[in-house]
Amino acid sequence: MLLPTGFYPIREQLSAILPHLRQAQYQGLTYWVLGTLLAGRATLNAVLTALQGTAPLNTLRQRLRETLCDGKDRACPGKQQLETELCFAHLVTWVIAHSTAPKLALACDTTSF
Repeated sequence: MLLPTGFYPIREQLSAILPHLRQAQYQGLTYWVLGTLLAGRATLNAVLTALQGTAPLNTLRQRLRETLCDGKDRACPGKQQLETELCFAHLVTWVIAHSTAPKLALACDTTSF
């Protein structure tokens, strides 16, 4: 699989601010963050479009969806789910620290899959 430019620096930064995650969780979260930065939005379709060519489209879609699924809803149910409550404050702090915009809007979608 061809990893996009910027994948490893973002992964290193995420591992520094979220040391409790597993390697597979870093990879999924890194794809989400990089795709969001490239696309300018965090919707699944926008992230997929931004990361197009890094992996087969269906593989990439499944990897992104699995990152956010509950442990019991994953293709391999025994795998640990990403605890978003433990990541949220660290990720928001990281985004604010790297933002150059004078204003930053944060929107939270409370719907589930």
